[in-house]
Amino acid sequence: MPTIQLHANKFEELIYRRGRPVRWQEAIICTCWNMSSGQPSFNCKACKGTGYVYSDPYDGIALVMSVTANKNFEQFGGVDIGDAIMTVPKRYPVILPNGTMDRASFTENSMFDIGIFDLITLLDDSYKTSEHLIKDIPYGNRPADTLSNYYITGIKSIQQMDPQTGTIKTYKKDIDYELEDNKIKWIGDQPSPGSTYSVVYYHHPTYSIYTMLPKPRHQDKQDLPKYAVLKYVMSGFIGGDGK
Repeated sequence: MPTIQLHANKFEELIYRRGRPVRWQEAIICTCWNMSSGQPSFNCKACKGTGYVYSDPYDGIALVMSVTANKNFEQFGGVDIGDAIMTVPKRYPVILPNGTMDRASFTENSMFDIGIFDLITLLDDSYKTSEHLIKDIPYGNRPADTLSNYYITGIKSIQQMDPQTGTIKTYKKDIDYELEDNKIKWIGDQPSPGSTYSVVYYHHPTYSIYTMLPKPRHQDKQDLPKYAVLKYVMSGFIGGDGK
């Protein structure tokens, strides 16, 4: 029987060349969880009711592909359209000052320590979302005027509709409002306190690690890249600076 020699360094080079920039945040279970009910405290100021506190972001490179592109992964169950598979290397090749890859030198990848419930944000992609906020009033377990996604790439429009007259008020960026992280900061003409307004914006998509695929990751005295199943986080005030 022929011997198959695995080369982790070749796999790591491939991931670096063909991978995508991602942001990893490790999930730390919050001590607010009720051991009897199995639920976190909705009023917890540490995790904001999510049940997890997240570490500082770490940016790296990983391969990310749709679950639907590989039917073999569907045997693990619980996967839906929009879920993804991520391959994470243990090391990254060292890039020389001239931009070429040093095939003999590698640096450790902190993201190799990924686990269930960690957050992964795709930094080279942008989704469009529309949601409403209430001026000066906390909403959806978030501070006032704060969007449900964190990594905002741009605001398309902020408008307020009058159901009685049908008029639509459009607010102007840098004149009426500014974006501060994922918070709308009003500086000019603005909705009246307690009134509802609508925001259309773009943001980097964030996923939660649903499970780690049970494959042998240590062979021939070398650590091979890990596989993780990602689930898209539809909304929620998580991520960012972990606050």
